[in-house]
Amino acid sequence: MKYRGAKSAITLVPKSEESEEINPGRPDQVTTTWYEVYGGKITGEYEMMSQGANVYSMTYKNYGTRKQIPFTFDPEALGKNGSECIW
Repeated sequence: MKYRGAKSAITLVPKSEESEEINPGRPDQVTTTWYEVYGGKITGEYEMMSQGANVYSMTYKNYGTRKQIPFTFDPEALGKNGSECIW
């Protein structure tokens, strides 16, 4: 992952993934968590809850400050060609 304006990318390492059937015949609700590794240390984690192609929530928790920051969906973040995401 690389934030806009950052000089280097942040490494994300898979931590866990949990699936839950909400409605039979529909895609499972999936909660995926990644560790953030920066400077050789685990400094936080990202968690995303999705169902099919829909992302319902994404948060970041900083281990140092213990702050949890929610991401906001921005439909303008997708590039015009639909293959690029500009956060």
